[in-house]
Amino acid sequence: MAPETERIPDDVVEEILVRLPVKPLTRFSRKKHRRNNHSLRDFRICLWNPSIRKFKIIEPEDKGFDDVAYGFAFHSQNNDFKFLRFGRSIMDGEPSSKGLLVHVYTLSIDSWSYLELQDITLVETPHYLFFNGALYHMAYSQNSKLILCFDVHDHNFWEIMLPQDYSNGLDLEFERLAVFKGSLALIAFGHQVCCIWEYGPVGSWTRTDIVLPPHVENFFGCTGSGQLVITNFSNQLFLFDPDSHNEINLGLEDLAPDEDLVPLVYTPNLIESLVLLNE
Repeated sequence: MAPETERIPDDVVEEILVRLPVKPLTRFSRKKHRRNNHSLRDFRICLWNPSIRKFKIIEPEDKGFDDVAYGFAFHSQNNDFKFLRFGRSIMDGEPSSKGLLVHVYTLSIDSWSYLELQDITLVETPHYLFFNGALYHMAYSQNSKLILCFDVHDHNFWEIMLPQDYSNGLDLEFERLAVFKGSLALIAFGHQVCCIWEYGPVGSWTRTDIVLPPHVENFFGCTGSGQLVITNFSNQLFLFDPDSHNEINLGLEDLAPDEDLVPLVYTPNLIESLVLLNE
C-alpha cells in the first residue's frame, strides 16, 4: 500500500497565502472559478437572427465533452447555419487522449453529426475564420502546425501547410487568419512589423512585409479594401492602411481590456437572413 500523502495544515496554508501578492491570487481565483463553472455548467448555444428578432437555444446531445475550440458558419447555397465543437470525450473525469472529436450542428435539420480527426492534436481558440464556404482554424498535428479547413457543404476536412519560416525571422508576438483583399491570408505580427501571407488558388503563398505603428496591441480582421482593424495600447480600435500608413480612430474600445478575459472574435461579412430559427 502506498504511503498516505501528508496534508499541509490549514493554518500553514493561510500563512503562506497572506504573504503572496494580491493580483496573482485574484487572477488564480477567477481562473479557478471559470474552470469550475465550465466543468459544471450545461453547455448550450443560443442562435439569434437580428433581422427578424428571433432566437433558438440548441442543446448538445453529448454533454460529457471537453470543448477546446468552436466554429460558426453560414451555408449560403441552402440558407443554413452550422456550428462546430472541437474537443475530447470525458473518460473517468479526464479528457480522452485519442484524436479530436468534432460535433457539427446543422440548423435546417436541428441535428448533430459526429466526426473524428485522427492526426489533429490541438485546434487553437478563440480565433477562427469563415471564408468561401469553409471554416479555417490554426491547428497542430503530431509533426507540424497547419491550417485546418472544414467544408460546410460536404463536411470534409482538409489541411493547408503553412509557408516555410512564415514569421520571416520576426520575434513573433501573435498570428491571425484573415481575409486580405479577397484572399485567405495568414498575418504574423512582430514588434512594429508584420508579414502578410496571401494564399493563392494553386496552393502557393505570397508574402508582403508591412511596417506597423508603434502602438499596435491586437488585431481583429481586415476591411474589404485591405485595412487592418487593430487596437492600440489604450484599447482603442483603429483602421490602419498598410499601403498609405493612414490611421482612422473608430472611437470604440476593445472588447476585452482585461488580459484574463479573451473574447470569441469573429469578423465575417454581414448577411441579412430571414431564417426562422425557431421553426
